Amino acid sequence: MAEHSSIIGILRVTEAYLYGLGREQDPVKAYAWSLLSDYAKQKIIEIDNNLAWYSHQLPPVWEYNKEIQTRLEQILTPEQKQSVQNELDELKNKIIVWDYNEWKRQIDDFHPKP
Repeated sequence: MAEHSSIIGILRVTEAYLYGLGREQDPVKAYAWSLLSDYAKQKIIEIDNNLAWYSHQLPPVWEYNKEIQTRLEQILTPEQKQSVQNELDELKNKIIVWDYNEWKRQIDDFHPKP
């Protein structure tokens, strides 16, 4: 989901790197993914499309993301912050589509057997 510009998907990857959930803890990658969320927010506004989420759900997510950024800004060194920018540039190229709904419409709706 994160590679298809899902705000929640990007937030979950941010948290995974921040807390070391299912992967090695990496504050540089956490901060890069967090900044990618800001970039995705700009894209959502540009294309005027937040239909993937109800509009009232987005501000709390963005506020939480800002809290994560503030915490990481306090612990990262200037060298790490430069690494963040390099990582962010790579992440922007990994996003397959900036319109999450476009991707979502292509997914087959199936339900696993209970």
